[in-house]
Amino acid sequence: MTAERETDPSHLVSYGLLLAVTGPTGTDGPSIRGLVGASLRASVARILASDPVVRLAEDPEGVHQARVATRRLRSDLRFFAPVLDIGWARGLRAELARYALALGLARDADVLLDAMTSAAATLSPRDLPEAERLVGRLRCERDDIQLELLGAMRSPRYRVMLDDLVAAALDPAVVPEAADRDARTLGSLMDRPWAHLERAYHDPGPDPSDADLHAIRIRAKRARYAADALVPVFGKPARRFARAAAELQAVLGRQHDAVIATAWLRATAAHEVAGTAFVAGELAAGQQAIARAHRDDWREMWARLERRKLRFWR
Repeated sequence: MTAERETDPSHLVSYGLLLAVTGPTGTDGPSIRGLVGASLRASVARILASDPVVRLAEDPEGVHQARVATRRLRSDLRFFAPVLDIGWARGLRAELARYALALGLARDADVLLDAMTSAAATLSPRDLPEAERLVGRLRCERDDIQLELLGAMRSPRYRVMLDDLVAAALDPAVVPEAADRDARTLGSLMDRPWAHLERAYHDPGPDPSDADLHAIRIRAKRARYAADALVPVFGKPARRFARAAAELQAVLGRQHDAVIATAWLRATAAHEVAGTAFVAGELAAGQQAIARAHRDDWREMWARLERRKLRFWR
């Protein structure tokens, strides 16, 4: 790898063209290899497209798209694991996990900053200066996170990961005995993410904690991504399940965001002067109300997802 490539992301153009030519969406056919390849290409293309947007740091959507693509790619590697070379898939997931962590910190800060900016605008004019102080502190924290993210993206390890991802997207390591099988035979793989989601729902009992709800959200997201990966071969039934899982994930995501915002405000207030701490308390009360409201909403979403007719793979 040349010094120029180590400092200049322009090589991403060739990656993007390569993926465009081979088709980032759809499948190469009804085979398992075709389905896996199409799924990986879609996420890798998304990661590559978001790279310059993340670097410029002018649009939070870049970080969001990169994070979603990274999560989907890791999910696909986990979901398709029974038909993939174990070491190959594990190595890719490990490298993606490092990038996902950096993206996660940035995305969480963006979500929190947006929530605090919106909430601050609802306060009385007399409280606005203190609210702006809190928002300003959060912006400084986000700037520090961006520097760490850029450091990771400028490293040789990140560029090696991109090369490996492109290679994986174009030539996925599907085990030979499964490569040419009908991709519909992978429907049974849905049993695992669905079982994990059901367990996450039932284990906490009637009064789940915030941590329990977060766990349900994670499992709903994984089940959704798994169903999305099967849409090319199962069509509308898989898409309906994925949509229902996405609705559950979304409402629990809003609840989790409010919980995180409350925790940040509580921790920040402990180090602020009285006036700023008071405003932090006002904002925290609003976030707690949001979290409580979504606690009342999410079971309706679960009831929709739990309907037997949505089990497209059985």
